Amino acid sequence: MMEQTKAAPYKVDTKTPKFKYEVLKNGDLKIEQVVESKTYFKTREFITLMRQHTEALKDTDYNLSKEFKDAMLKQKKELLTEIDKLKPLLQESEEKAQESYNKMIHDGLLKKLRENLSKEELDMKWFENIWFKTKLELKANIVAELTEGEIDKLNEIPEKIEKNK
Repeated sequence: MMEQTKAAPYKVDTKTPKFKYEVLKNGDLKIEQVVESKTYFKTREFITLMRQHTEALKDTDYNLSKEFKDAMLKQKKELLTEIDKLKPLLQESEEKAQESYNKMIHDGLLKKLRENLSKEELDMKWFENIWFKTKLELKANIVAELTEGEIDKLNEIPEKIEKNK
């Protein structure tokens, strides 16, 4: 059977919309718009419109039927089963993402710290804005990877910053 096109009116008369404005107690603005329109259908189009409404009613009746509800309950059960399978994977994924993020932060700070310590002129702004604001736990892990010479240079930085102020 061919798919029937939607019914379309051959003429629509619309009057100018009327607006009502109201400020609500919470300060929101409520705008009410009333539009009056008249729609004209040819007989064939009207029959098509009635068929569409009849089909919509049948679909609504089916959606209210026990058969449809049973199908939806089955689908819900399948979704819950799938969600239960995915929960441990989600937790594992979040943990690995956090580990990866922490490693990225650690490696980035370590690299930038070594770059700054190897320069002849230190980037004091980086130390003030980044290094000194880094959590102690993260700093301890990074300092543990530095050489003794780098640690000595790092320990001299607060003194140099005080001199520059």
